[in-house]
Amino acid sequence: MTAGAAARLRGLPSVDQVLKTPEAVAALAAFGHAQTAAAVVAAWAQLHGLALLVISGQLADDLVRDGGLD
Repeated sequence: MTAGAAARLRGLPSVDQVLKTPEAVAALAAFGHAQTAAAVVAAWAQLHGLALLVISGQLADDLVRDGGLD
């Protein structure tokens, strides 16, 4: 990692902090890749101790769109 890249990473919130915000989950899900959206929702559910089976990126997108992550 270059010094510039390391400097940009300093001060950023942890993944746990980011996943605790519905806005961040929605933004990541909207970013594009369906598998990424599914992984984000699964990580969010695990972080909050929920038993959530994400079977597709579409399910993740639906959960985010419908406010199921509040």
